[in-house]
Amino acid sequence: MHKRYVDNNLRAATEICEAKGCNFTQKRQRVLKTLLEAERPLSAYEITDNYNAVTEPTISAVSVYRILEFLESIKLAYRLRSASKYIACKNITKYQGSDMSFFLICRNCQCVNEIEVSSKIVTSLAELINKSGFFSSSSQVEINSLCADCKATHYDPLKE
Repeated sequence: MHKRYVDNNLRAATEICEAKGCNFTQKRQRVLKTLLEAERPLSAYEITDNYNAVTEPTISAVSVYRILEFLESIKLAYRLRSASKYIACKNITKYQGSDMSFFLICRNCQCVNEIEVSSKIVTSLAELINKSGFFSSSSQVEINSLCADCKATHYDPLKE
């Protein structure tokens, strides 16, 4: 990722934490920076390894899980449940902390794209869920799909 992108998003995250009265510690900043710099979703253990490769003193996986829980709680990072991996909010500088997040996940290369969905669609989806006798237990939707790059190579694992 570009340094300016990472720096701008870290600065915005600091402002969000200050506004919410949260302590955005160096460790929290470093974990978020690791996610922002990542080209793909990372597991907590991958984050721990990346963190420890460039930072002293090292950090334990347990601490990384706690930090990820904090970042999730204020919607600066997300856990992709289908992959048990984490990503940073796509654009913290335009942070809205919306009620529902939508992710497109390539079933081939596992790249992820967070998409913005209108409140009208979110409301309609909630109504459909309620009408079906279910209640949403998650604030995110993960859609398995095929990214443009993988589609261009004509790779489709479902057709094999």
